[in-house]
Amino acid sequence: MMLLQQVSDSVTFDLSQKAQREQARRTLAWLRQMESNVRDPADKRYEAMLTLLD
Repeated sequence: MMLLQQVSDSVTFDLSQKAQREQARRTLAWLRQMESNVRDPADKRYEAMLTLLD
């Protein structure tokens, strides 16, 4: 069991450059959306916040 735990802890994931760029683009777009909706009602801001999980 301990060996299995050590192996699972040592596994890493290397993302391709394209995947990293896409993730950075999506994250920056989400941050801009969060900054632009500060005057929206709380429920609308909450829905926008959850879009990061998509």
